[in-house]
Amino acid sequence: MVAKSLTLELDDAEYQRLAELARASGRPMNQMAQELLRRELDSHTEPEQTPSDAASEPDEQSSPSALDRLMAAGVVGALKGLPPDLSTNPKYMEGFGE
Repeated sequence: MVAKSLTLELDDAEYQRLAELARASGRPMNQMAQELLRRELDSHTEPEQTPSDAASEPDEQSSPSALDRLMAAGVVGALKGLPPDLSTNPKYMEGFGE
């Protein structure tokens, strides 16, 4: 497959957001833009369903979860120096649920 080139016009705020996401992920801006575009395009691709599947399952594709949106924005895992998962260390779970 031959790659095609695309030029985008971004306002200052969009450019700054893209630059911050790229910097936080450690990737060049063009790679970040490609990933975000790819994710957006993938979110609009609906999997094939049989009529029985469509009737029995709620439509979860219409609204991405908060985690999906945060992952798409590149902010999940962006903070350095913190444990990867707070629930893995019992000291972070002290008093939880009381």
